[in-house]
Amino acid sequence: NICATNVVRVLGKRPGYFVCACDGLKGFLAVRLGMGLVGWVGRRAYDHLVQGALVPPGPHATATYWLQVTGWATVAGICGALACILGHNFPVWLRFRGGKGVATTVGVLLGLMPAALLVAAAVWVASFYLFRYVSLASLLAAAALPVAVWALTRHADPLFWFSVVAAALIFWRHRTNVSRLLNGTESRFARKPRNIAE
Repeated sequence: NICATNVVRVLGKRPGYFVCACDGLKGFLAVRLGMGLVGWVGRRAYDHLVQGALVPPGPHATATYWLQVTGWATVAGICGALACILGHNFPVWLRFRGGKGVATTVGVLLGLMPAALLVAAAVWVASFYLFRYVSLASLLAAAALPVAVWALTRHADPLFWFSVVAAALIFWRHRTNVSRLLNGTESRFARKPRNIAE
């Protein structure tokens, strides 16, 4: 598996952290590229509509137009996010055997909904500190994600449904880890012993 956790195990922390950062960055850029493209098209279209006197005057009409553009930008960001996560999990050049998508999903969430990311990250850190299993921490953070999005938005908007799909993908990619967790054979990061001066 090409995920950052295995890179840490095989090559060490520095290469693993570098891979993790790259995975997150590509997720963030995929989202921001999709949203930025729609925003750019919306700006160009708005300028043409104003020049052609096709936009009704008044701040209400302008606000309505940009609200629609923002909605489409969010949808474009979600499409970029899903494409990036699926491309990471099932890359064609590796015969559809990719990573597990956690770091990429973190980057995606940073671009789409950073507040929900903070909640999921807090769950991950607390879980890893308590249990020392990366897989378990990732699963608990994924489970917390849709709950956090629902609590922040209070309705089932596209971001909520995306969070459900993203969490489901993480659970699907970690199904072998779930089996090992249940069997007690999952790899665990041991705590470093403290140096006690005598």
